[in-house]
Amino acid sequence: MSSSDNDDIVSVSEPKSQQKKSQQPKGPKAAVFSPEEAKKLLLDGTLQIVNNPAAKTDTAVWKKFGLLKADDCDKCLPYAVCRNCKKIYTYKSSHGSGTSTLKYHLQENCTGEASKEGQKRVTQFFQPAAFKEKKPVPTSAKMELSKACVAFTAKDLRAFNTVAGDGFIEIICAAVSIGRRFDFSLELSSELIPHRTTVSQRLGETAKDVRSLLGPELVSVFSEYGGGITLDGWKEVRSQTDYIGLTVHYYLDWKLQERCLLMTEYDREIKTGENIREFVEANLKNPYGVTETLCHNALFVTDG
Repeated sequence: MSSSDNDDIVSVSEPKSQQKKSQQPKGPKAAVFSPEEAKKLLLDGTLQIVNNPAAKTDTAVWKKFGLLKADDCDKCLPYAVCRNCKKIYTYKSSHGSGTSTLKYHLQENCTGEASKEGQKRVTQFFQPAAFKEKKPVPTSAKMELSKACVAFTAKDLRAFNTVAGDGFIEIICAAVSIGRRFDFSLELSSELIPHRTTVSQRLGETAKDVRSLLGPELVSVFSEYGGGITLDGWKEVRSQTDYIGLTVHYYLDWKLQERCLLMTEYDREIKTGENIREFVEANLKNPYGVTETLCHNALFVTDG
């Protein structure tokens, strides 16, 4: 078995004194051991931790890490070991191994003592991003996204202000997060974007979920403090259909909340004050649970 067959198995040549006694024409027989065996040899003094000859010792990683080396071997073994907790990682400098795993170990996993490998540090209970400075967005990335936004507004005939909306920003954030996690290529972008029928169906499901969460909040707020409700009605010219919109305003945790609860067709034949009141109360009771009694704590505002 050779080191190329398995990264966790390491070959170590026998000492030169034994090589001379060997009669095998292809060279000395190799002794093999796993990372677990390497750690035992490190702890009993057979292996030593030395500086990485191919790296700058003044870097943050290699101040804390070293390579394993036997006294009777000229080359370092393909293992990097933490000087604090003696955790061993496979590392092959000749194969271009990076140090991202070693950096992560120093940030999140290093216990500082070999006898306390299971003990967690306080920083492990926080998100790593909380300890990192925010990197500025590269100018080239801004330019690339700007060109894509220009093409979006032109091809789909959308208002320029669309790209500043909260919903559009959430789409961008979701796309960036998915791309980072799954490494999607541009060829898969069309498969990732949902069909318009799916969006239409999910809209109703999402609205139902939001209403189920908003109802108890409105009942609680109007029971204790009350709020304001603004009404607006209009007629669609082509079909001559009447519509009515309702927005509720209230304070929650000292912040003004504004929720559009209703924007639907007004199905009453006569637009009297009494009919509008009954229509509004019916739509507040179902699905939000705001009863007629709670509506007495609301201040209604309309344009007449």
